[in-house]
Amino acid sequence: MIPDETLQKSFTILDNLSPSEILDLERIAEERRELFIHCAIQYNKSYQNLELNNLKNKIKKYDRFRKAGESTSSDQE
Repeated sequence: MIPDETLQKSFTILDNLSPSEILDLERIAEERRELFIHCAIQYNKSYQNLELNNLKNKIKKYDRFRKAGESTSSDQE
């Protein structure tokens, strides 16, 4: 289980992203990165407006809910 404080901090970072903004996960300390990714996945289950690229090193925020299987340009990154 993810600690509430960690979820809150992660959700705040994700809430503050602007639509179409890309968060480079290299900016997050390596020892915290995997936990942040788990928080982002949980965030996305609620808001469905994030995409983690195939390399798991960038997160893009959308301004709307995405439909399952909807393709995007960042799928190639």
